[in-house]
Amino acid sequence: MTQIRAQRAWINGEDLLRLEIQAPREGLQARRLDLALVIDRSGSMAGTRLQAAKEATEGILKTLAGHEVRLGLVAFNDEVMRSEGWVGAGEARFFMATLDAQGSTNLFQGWRVGCQMLSEQGRLRVVLLLTDGQANQGLTRPEAIAAEVLRAAQQGVYTSTVGIGLGYNEALLSYMAEVGGGTHLFLPDEAAPELTEALLEELSFLRGAVLDGVELRLLGARATPLLGVWERAQGRLGPMAPGEVRTLLLRLEPLSEAPVEAPVLEAEVLGPRGRERYRLTLPEPVAAGPDYQQVAFERGVAQLRQLYARLSDLEGPEQAQALLEAALTIRATLEGHRDPRTPQLLAQLGQLEARLERLTRAFEQREAIWFAKAFLTEADSLNSTHRKPRNARTGR
Repeated sequence: MTQIRAQRAWINGEDLLRLEIQAPREGLQARRLDLALVIDRSGSMAGTRLQAAKEATEGILKTLAGHEVRLGLVAFNDEVMRSEGWVGAGEARFFMATLDAQGSTNLFQGWRVGCQMLSEQGRLRVVLLLTDGQANQGLTRPEAIAAEVLRAAQQGVYTSTVGIGLGYNEALLSYMAEVGGGTHLFLPDEAAPELTEALLEELSFLRGAVLDGVELRLLGARATPLLGVWERAQGRLGPMAPGEVRTLLLRLEPLSEAPVEAPVLEAEVLGPRGRERYRLTLPEPVAAGPDYQQVAFERGVAQLRQLYARLSDLEGPEQAQALLEAALTIRATLEGHRDPRTPQLLAQLGQLEARLERLTRAFEQREAIWFAKAFLTEADSLNSTHRKPRNARTGR
C-alpha cells in the first residue's frame, strides 16, 4: 500500500510543506512497456553519435526480445520519419540503416510524433528522446515544450531524455524529463559507447515500476514548488520502484487573509491494478522538533537542486567561487541528518566542491560546460531513495 506523509514547518518566515510518498514494497512481474525511441539525425549527430544510437537500438531489441516490450522508432532533423507500428529486429535494422546525419533539429516535432505512437491504454508508455543539439526548428521555446511534455505526462505518457556530447541544451532536456516524470542522462562523446548500457538500465527501472505515477492536488492553499513538479494546484510524480520514497517541497500561502479550515491534500495513485485515492488534512506548521528538522533538510536538498541549475551559467572563477561557498552552506544543512539519502547527497556535494574548487584555480569553459551537464543528471536522484547518481559514468 502506498504511504503518504505530510510535514510542515515555519522556516525563515516561510510556511514550507514537505510531502513524502512511499511506493508499495512489492510489485508485479516485469511490466508491459510501450517505448517510442526518438533519435536526433541532424548533421551534428554524424559519426560515433548516430552509430551509438543504432547500436543501442540493436541492444534493446536483443536484450528485451521475448519480453512484453513494444518498440517504435522515430528519427528527426528538420523533418520527422517514423516506423510503421512496432518493430522487430529486421524492421529496426532496416529503419536505422536508412538514417544519415544531416539538417537541423526539430526536437519538439520528433518528441510529439513519438507521443502519438503511444495511444494504447493499460501499458506503461514512455518516450525516450536522444539528441546532441538545440531545438532550432518548429517549436523552440523551452517553457512551451515543457508545457506539452507535462500535459502528456498527465495523460500517462512519460518522457526521458538523453543528451550526447557538449552541445545540447541541458536545461531543456533535464526540465523535459523532470516534468515528464522520467530521467535525464548525459553522455559525453567519449562515453557514447555506453549508451546501450544506460538505456537498458533505464528500461529495467521502468519495467520494475510498481506505480505508474502519483497525482496530487492541494485544496485551501496556494503552493509554489521548491522541489518536485507542481503546476498551479496540482503536482505529479512519475513511475516509482518498489519501496521507493520520493519527496516534494512546497512553499504555502493562504488563499485569503480570512481564517479558513486547514488545507487538504488529495492524492490519486496510479498503478497497474487500478487507482487508489487518499485525502489528508495538513498539519499546522511547527517551529522546532523532528518535523521541523526534516523540512529544513528538504529545504537544503531543494537548494542543492537549484545550485545544479545555476551551473549552466558558469563563466569564470568568481562565479565558481560563489557557487562553492553556496555548496559549503548547503553541506552544513545536510550533515548529521538521519535521512537515508544523506550519505549519497554528501558524496555528491564532495564531487561538486572538488570540481568547483578546481575551476576557481584554473577556469576552463569546456570543463564548466561538461560540469554543468554532468550534475544536472543528478536532479532526479536528489528527492528519491532509489535513483542512483550517474555522474560517476561521466567522471573525469
